[in-house]
Amino acid sequence: MYRLIRFYNQNKKAIWQVILVIALIIAIIQVLNYFAKRSNIIENNNNNVVSSNSYENYINDNLNSVYIQDDQSIISGSNINSTTLERNTGLIDEFFRKCNEQNLEEAYNMLTDDCKEQLYSNIDSFKNNYYSKLFDGSNKSIKIEVLTANTYRVTIKEDMLATGKTNNENVKQDYITIERLDNGEYKLNINGYIGKEEINRSRTNDNIKITVKTKNTFMENEIYEIEIENNSENEILLDRMLNPETIYLQDENELKYSAYNTELTRQQLTIGVKEKKVIDIKFYSRFSTTKNIEALVFSDVVLNNEEYINTESKDSYSTTKFIVSI
Repeated sequence: MYRLIRFYNQNKKAIWQVILVIALIIAIIQVLNYFAKRSNIIENNNNNVVSSNSYENYINDNLNSVYIQDDQSIISGSNINSTTLERNTGLIDEFFRKCNEQNLEEAYNMLTDDCKEQLYSNIDSFKNNYYSKLFDGSNKSIKIEVLTANTYRVTIKEDMLATGKTNNENVKQDYITIERLDNGEYKLNINGYIGKEEINRSRTNDNIKITVKTKNTFMENEIYEIEIENNSENEILLDRMLNPETIYLQDENELKYSAYNTELTRQQLTIGVKEKKVIDIKFYSRFSTTKNIEALVFSDVVLNNEEYINTESKDSYSTTKFIVSI
């Protein structure tokens, strides 16, 4: 210990010079890193894209700037074409910019007709049930994550520049899908609505024709439009509603997705003699790019409802399964 103290006393000046040089080098490195990061943020901001490393410390200079989490699908892991990504995120950015500016008519006109039909039949409905819930008159900034080439998860936060808030209060999410129309124009499906698909697949059995006409896909469920034409001599009942799993979708792996049977009534499921009826049935079928639905199944069909009503042993009553391949 004495030798160390003696060495320090003899070389005190040189030791402190070395320490100061090292400290100066570290300070210079930190300053260079700071300006490099700042330059990267500014450069990316000019392109309306902010890198994931800088976002948490990034305060939007423009309300319509876009932060993209990644160019990879978080579902499949595949990279998205840069042209497609730029176009789609630009449309999402434009939609939220119009909402921030409270230009609701132009924002509403960016929606597809199917989205309007399913969710917002008029601009007042859009204002009350979408804009007011997400924006409530205040400006928002957004972060975009890629689910598929055309579907994106959008995180909606308070605009820090406008509100002065730096926390994550009132963070909300939406799922937005970009759809190309027949005329080549691109429009948006919002609020978790993915889109509509024409199916028009039929099955006829026992003089009963069931046609699956369309499918409307949402992030959390699917709604099928089904037409039933009863050409038999008896009133029929599509389901006795004794079991929540007797109306279901089935995929290629034979997994079943049940209907929301609590939203169905016996009256809806009863089809009179020579009657044609169209009903919508919602299924617990979350959106997935890897799921392939092969059939819609009614596994508890009563072919003679009057006979069923009058029978005493309803539990043992024989029913029919009806499978429509889609």
